[in-house]
Amino acid sequence: MSNIEKRPVYNYLLELAAYMASSARGCLEEPPSYGTFRLIDALGKVLKIQDYLPEAEKDQFLEKVREDIERNKFLKSTNHEAFEKFLDDLILELVKEAKKRCI
Repeated sequence: MSNIEKRPVYNYLLELAAYMASSARGCLEEPPSYGTFRLIDALGKVLKIQDYLPEAEKDQFLEKVREDIERNKFLKSTNHEAFEKFLDDLILELVKEAKKRCI
């Protein structure tokens, strides 16, 4: 059993809540563009919740989305156009998958 699986999901949720609350506070005084990074980073953290539910089957689509987020989230600071395209493509992928699942 990995270290992640040993840590209860509610501890991870507390960590996520603290991250999101401090991010919200930071958005009050930080440049507006930081909010975009914080939101996509938070989405990656939300999708990581399935790592804490070893009894549940992992959703491969959502795992791929999380990996894509981890790989591309820092484009915000290095290549704005590529980051914008990443977000547009991600939204399209999510909408297509939601339609496929009839959500």
